[in-house]
Amino acid sequence: MPELIDEQLRRPASAMLFIFGRFSAIRGLARYAAGRARPTLVPPTSEAGGGLSSLEVAEVVARLRQDGLCTGLKLPEETVARIRDYAETHLCYGGPRWNTPVEPWDHAGSEARHGEKLLVANFPDCDRDCTAVAELIRNPWLHRIAAGYLGARPELIDVRLWWTFPATGASHSQLSRVALDTFHFDLADWQQLKFFFYITDVDMESGPHVYARRSHARRPLADQLKPFYSRSRTAVAALHGAAAIEAITGSAGTGFVEDPFGYHTGTTVQRGRRLILELSFGISRTARRRDYLSVS
Repeated sequence: MPELIDEQLRRPASAMLFIFGRFSAIRGLARYAAGRARPTLVPPTSEAGGGLSSLEVAEVVARLRQDGLCTGLKLPEETVARIRDYAETHLCYGGPRWNTPVEPWDHAGSEARHGEKLLVANFPDCDRDCTAVAELIRNPWLHRIAAGYLGARPELIDVRLWWTFPATGASHSQLSRVALDTFHFDLADWQQLKFFFYITDVDMESGPHVYARRSHARRPLADQLKPFYSRSRTAVAALHGAAAIEAITGSAGTGFVEDPFGYHTGTTVQRGRRLILELSFGISRTARRRDYLSVS
C-alpha cells in the first residue's frame, strides 16, 4: 500500500525497518537483541488451550518454527456471536484513504452513495468498543505463544477486524491495494506474529486466507534483495513449491497463527462476505498502531 510505505519512510526507525527488515540475518540479530532487552516475564509452558485450542504452547511454537503457520485454533461460539453482532451493527471504513464510511448491513448502498468500489472495510476501534475483542486480547495463552515464538516479551502492535466484500468487477489495482490475490510479506516489525480468527464461515468462494508454508525461513538471498513486498503466485510456487501454498477454510470461529514474514495473501470473495479478526504481536515499538481514519 503506497500510503503506508510513504508513512514508514518519513520516520527514521520505520525507514530502517523498511530497508533492512527484509534480510533474514538482520531480523535474527534484532530478535536476539529484543530477547536480551525485553526478556519474557512468563516462560512458555506446556499449557494447552486457553479455551482456544487443544494444542500446547510448545507444540504451537514448534509448528510455527517449522512451517511459519499453525492451524487448529477455535473461538468459542459465544465469542464469535458477540463479535459478529458488533460487526453487523457498527460502521466500518474503507475506500482509497480508509475513511469512507461503510454500512455492513447495506454494502451495495454504501458503494452507490460514495460512487466507489469498497472491497474491504475496517473497524478502527473494535478493541475499545467490542468487549469480546478486548477480552481475547488479554488471553494469556496467546501471549505465551507470542513470547515463545518471538523470544521476547511481546508487544501488541495491531488489532484489526474487517469485512471483505464481493470483488465482482474489481480491477487488478483495486485488488492489490487491499492485498487481495497478491502474495506479499509484512514488515511491520523486526519479528512479528499474527493470530487470525474467522468470524464468518469461510470456504473457497468466500475469501480464504492463503499462506506458503516455510516461506518465513527459506528465503533465498536474491529474493531478499528485491525491493518490493509482493510476488506472484507463480513466483512463490517456484521458490517454495506449489504444495506449500495452503488456502485455509473453516466454519466461523476457525483460527490460525502465522509468521507474516512468510508469503501470504487474502483472496477475493466470490460469494457472501468474510469477517476476520487479527491480533498482531511484535518485539519493538517501531511500528505504530495504525489509525485507519487518519491516513491522508
